[in-house]
Amino acid sequence: MEYSQQELQHCAYWYCLFQHWGVNMTNYSGYVEHSDFYIAPQSYQDAFEFLCQLTFESEETVFYIGKAIEYDKSYGFDEDDNFYLEDEVRFEWNEEKEEWVCY
Repeated sequence: MEYSQQELQHCAYWYCLFQHWGVNMTNYSGYVEHSDFYIAPQSYQDAFEFLCQLTFESEETVFYIGKAIEYDKSYGFDEDDNFYLEDEVRFEWNEEKEEWVCY
């Protein structure tokens, strides 16, 4: 599924809000609800846009995004578990408003 112009505008809207709030724009990750993997850490804008697209392609309506915090290597986590999310935010597609809503 491709983004409509309106969907892209809403993604840009949230990106601008997070910039305004002073969010550090590096090392963000997230996942689509009912998914078993996190996306690779990247800038907030890239992670947000990728998650918007991935959520639609997965025929889901909810995704989560947060700061990707690297685990301390001394904890002995698996290679696949090298970071966790902090300050996680839930976004849900609102059909009536035709935009992503932050919860």
